[in-house]
Amino acid sequence: MNLRSLIIITMAIFWSVTVKSQSRIDASNAHLIEYQLSDYYNDYVTTKIGTKTVMSYKNIEGDPYLYKDFTKGTIKFEEGKNIVGKLRYNMYSDEIEFVYWNNVLILVYEDSFNGIKLGDYNIVQLSCPNVNKQNNSGYFIALANGNYDLFCKKSVRFLEQEEPKLYKESKPGRFVKNPSLYYLKQPEKELYEISSIGKLKNFSTELASMVDEYSAENKLRVNEKSLTDFFNWLNAK
Repeated sequence: MNLRSLIIITMAIFWSVTVKSQSRIDASNAHLIEYQLSDYYNDYVTTKIGTKTVMSYKNIEGDPYLYKDFTKGTIKFEEGKNIVGKLRYNMYSDEIEFVYWNNVLILVYEDSFNGIKLGDYNIVQLSCPNVNKQNNSGYFIALANGNYDLFCKKSVRFLEQEEPKLYKESKPGRFVKNPSLYYLKQPEKELYEISSIGKLKNFSTELASMVDEYSAENKLRVNEKSLTDFFNWLNAK
């Protein structure tokens, strides 16, 4: 066999393997259907999307958004469909805003949604009708998943404009971030607020034992990184 024939045969084998590999990749992704958000809602936007005007925050210091600018986000479905579009989370109104053509509308969270990926955050909506606290419903950030789920509630409050005082000018209205709140969740159970490490241990005897085991070699605090590290360790046990 001459060199030219060998090269042709080699290229044919390589092409065959490449095509088969690509076919397997395409087949593995065939279940995932991705829509543009504006296209997905185009036919029934008036029934599926709130049409109220998004609040204007002119002349207010700061902003109430998780990300100030609209960020590419993905709305996930349980059946393997995704909607992509530009979203932002308003922590003051506890709403997801999105760009629909030249308008800004409020997303209506449907039962078929399986969470929203926005930047570095995974956002879900939780409903807790048996809990009276305002912060125990609405949008939460999922920090860890497993037998013990960890959620974080981020919010801001609005401070009214302050009237001028002697030798002091007036202060405009402004948004101020509230401390993040953290919650533990198990299937078929309500959200359980983690206000302290002692409160975390009070959840159950098993969890108290795991906290003590982890704390023997790690400092455990009520903040995002520390609790996320602990819950990832806990769910891997």
